[in-house]
Amino acid sequence: MQPSSCTLAALSAVTRPGPGRYKGSATARTLPLTRSRLAQLALICLIALPGELAAQTGKPAVRASARKQAQPGKTPPPRCVMAPIDLAVTPRISLNASRRPCARNIFAFALGWGRAGELRGLQIGLGASAVDRSAIGAQLAIGVNASGEYSGGLQVAGLVNAAGEDLVGIQIAGLVNAAGHDATGLQLAGLVNAAGRDSRAAQIALLGNAAGGSAAVLQLAGLFNAAGEDVAGIQVAGLVNAAGGDAHALQIAALVNAVGGQATAVQVAGLSNVAASLRGAQLTGGMNAAGRGAGLQLALGYNRAYSELAGIQIAAVNIGGVVSGAQVGVVNIARRVRGMQIGLVNVADHADAPIGAVSWMRQGERAVEIWAGEALAAAGVRLGTRRVYSLVGLSSGPLADGAPWGPVVGAGVKIRLAARTGLLLDALAHTLLFDGIGDVGLLGQARARVAYDLTERLALALGATWNAFVSSDVDGEDLPLGPDTLDRSGDTAVRQWPGLSAAVSVGW
Repeated sequence: MQPSSCTLAALSAVTRPGPGRYKGSATARTLPLTRSRLAQLALICLIALPGELAAQTGKPAVRASARKQAQPGKTPPPRCVMAPIDLAVTPRISLNASRRPCARNIFAFALGWGRAGELRGLQIGLGASAVDRSAIGAQLAIGVNASGEYSGGLQVAGLVNAAGEDLVGIQIAGLVNAAGHDATGLQLAGLVNAAGRDSRAAQIALLGNAAGGSAAVLQLAGLFNAAGEDVAGIQVAGLVNAAGGDAHALQIAALVNAVGGQATAVQVAGLSNVAASLRGAQLTGGMNAAGRGAGLQLALGYNRAYSELAGIQIAAVNIGGVVSGAQVGVVNIARRVRGMQIGLVNVADHADAPIGAVSWMRQGERAVEIWAGEALAAAGVRLGTRRVYSLVGLSSGPLADGAPWGPVVGAGVKIRLAARTGLLLDALAHTLLFDGIGDVGLLGQARARVAYDLTERLALALGATWNAFVSSDVDGEDLPLGPDTLDRSGDTAVRQWPGLSAAVSVGW
């Protein structure tokens, strides 16, 4: 409790500061009461008394007012007065201006700007139509339609339609449609449609559609569609479709589709599809990228799965982490493939079945192989796993007519028969150039050989072959040593014969 002004005056009248008991200290010294000091004290208290009484009597009221202001919650708005018709030039010059604080209109017309507390019918403004609270019905304006809270019905404007909270109905504008909360119905704009939370509607715009929450049904734009959370339905854009959460939908874009969560369904883009997780299909002319998931990645250019993918990658270049399924392309790269790699070049730490000209497995088998048959000798590199391998090399037949030579590629499987014995089944394709490079022929070989490991790195192989030679330049009569058959179709000769093959390989 604070002392009064009279008490403070009495203390100052009868006390004076004086020296203390210790050096440097001070204390209060009481003065004797004289008649002059008593008269001074009485005069001060007489002057201060009315103010003290007023302050003491006013304090409870002040404290009560402060408590009242500190109480939480807001005062409910006053009820609107029914005003069936409003005619206005501006909100101050209108029939509603005489019905304060809130007027509810059934029909309102304004030459400029019309404003109502609530609308339960039709509001027309040549400039702007505004409703402070909910608007149920139709708002028509050349410039702006706005409702402070709920909007249910139709808003048509040449510039902006806005609902402060939920929209249930139709918004049509030449520039912007906006709902502060959920939008349910149709938003159609020449520039932007926006919903602060969920969009359970069809959003159609020449520039952009945006929903701060989830988007359901349809987003169609000439530039971009965006949803901060999930998308369920269809997104079609000329540039970008984006979902911050999951996309259980069809995304079609001429440039980019992006999903921050899981993409369940189909992404079709002219340039790129991106999803943190995939449960569906990504189809593009450029690049597909997914963190992980299951489904199909199909691209003319590039597929990328950063973590795990259960499905198929088909593109010129496929890159994956752990792929359970298949990679089909010119170049396939993965950490591990539980399935097949089919391509010109396959690279992986380990793959179950790499098939290609070059299959480099970091944990696989590698060997230099030299082999010869009745007509040709060849040397090449064998790469692959313990079960599947590829061959690439160079073949030559210096003793045959025209001294044929050329590249050879092939692929095969290895079946383990015993600890040191295995069966090699493969197919080879030779491109043979005769007389330098003047004439060309193709030789296909199917081989079945038994391989025996002399040491851990050195092995021998011996077996039978079936050969088929096709050329329109030469007939290959010097290639077989034994019986053969020759068929002709015009200038094309097809010669077939059985043969033998022996090989030695050195692994590393």
